[in-house]
Amino acid sequence: MDDNYISQVRILDQEAPLNSVLEGKIALKDYPNIYYNPVNDFTWKDGNPIVILIIGHPGAGKNSVIKKILDDGDVNFFRSATSRTKRDNETDDFYHFMRARKEDEEEKEYFKNLIKEYDLIEYDYHYGFLYGIPRSEIEDPQNGYPLIKDLESQGVKNLQESIGQDYNLISFFVLPENREKMMVRMLDKSQKRRKIQQRIDEGEVKLRMEKQVMYYIQNFESAETFDPSFRGSGLEYSQSTMSKIVKAILSKGGIITE
Repeated sequence: MDDNYISQVRILDQEAPLNSVLEGKIALKDYPNIYYNPVNDFTWKDGNPIVILIIGHPGAGKNSVIKKILDDGDVNFFRSATSRTKRDNETDDFYHFMRARKEDEEEKEYFKNLIKEYDLIEYDYHYGFLYGIPRSEIEDPQNGYPLIKDLESQGVKNLQESIGQDYNLISFFVLPENREKMMVRMLDKSQKRRKIQQRIDEGEVKLRMEKQVMYYIQNFESAETFDPSFRGSGLEYSQSTMSKIVKAILSKGGIITE
């Protein structure tokens, strides 16, 4: 990655720091790196099943945060469906792999048929493939509630419109410390410059979809900013506070707002 590109990212950090999105948000006293967004589009409905949705910039640490909550055993993961083929290192635990395209199907017809056949209640297209959530993944009682999944901001909006009246959707936006450190994380994954830029641009779009976010969680490299006594990394601190607030929401049977 050339120095000029890194400088551009630093300038963007200076002109529009990621934490500027926290203006007007409510800092939670028991969770120093988590903020409640009072202008979200969600309404709590007593007795309805809980579905937790994780949004965030690429490289912000979403999957690491989810793993900790899953390891605690408080929630269950639900799968997306995809039209792409299974990779060598993949299992059916993460994706439901939809059927292949038939010889007589045009691409548009193929995707339209998949949406209907798999009853996708939310879907989008990425890199020429269809991704979505089958209704059965949400409604199957064998999956067990509450459920958790990482999702795009538009996907959260689509779910809210399609099933929001029957479920309590709780969304968290994971914020990295800054774009430069986020970029370094993606470099560690050996991603090419074009793809990194595309993913950063996608992250900027997500930031503007404020009403689809109930909570923001700052995932910094060090925990000292929030708790100097914490013994562990910033990621471990984010995992800890995220796990605690999920437990508190489940115990209370309602959202935490202060």
